[in-house]
Amino acid sequence: MAKRNHRHNPQRHHFALEQQHRSQNTIIYLKNLAIPRLGQEPDESILQDLQFAGDLVLVLDYQNDPKSISPNLNADMLKLRQDIGGKTKSLLTDYKIDLNHVFILLEGFRLERDIKFARDGSRILAMDVQYPSRPSHPVPMLMEITCDNANRMGISSLLFCHDTLLDGGMAAGFRRRHYRSPRRGALQRNR
Repeated sequence: MAKRNHRHNPQRHHFALEQQHRSQNTIIYLKNLAIPRLGQEPDESILQDLQFAGDLVLVLDYQNDPKSISPNLNADMLKLRQDIGGKTKSLLTDYKIDLNHVFILLEGFRLERDIKFARDGSRILAMDVQYPSRPSHPVPMLMEITCDNANRMGISSLLFCHDTLLDGGMAAGFRRRHYRSPRRGALQRNR
């Protein structure tokens, strides 16, 4: 990422099954970070599933750079979003990106999308969960609620509100466990 204004220079690889005519969900997968790896599932199976789902996957290999920790890593995540969907787009410009579905995953993390948790009239509310796959020990859960449920991972929302806890939370570790249904008040378990 020589064009990016960062202290480290991760190797970049991207994978797409084929150039899509429709907008693609995009996953930025960060690997070989200086932080302890929470998810123990190998990268290959996670990346293969993301590609099979039709996502455009950009893999950034930080090569265990000691600077690939917070706050540098958080600044990188914001810069990646700016480079993809900001005023001056400079990353993945050859692809048609769905700017409302850009996800950044740390190594060993999986993504479960569109988990329905409530209904507001005819509108279904859902969430996307990033979690460490096969963690070697229990990890805490961190949840952030956006004001725009339809475009909850939208670039414009996350660029405007760039104080998100989720980017930093992944480094600390979180997983999906329980949620309280706002309609029923009952504690429910998701697998």
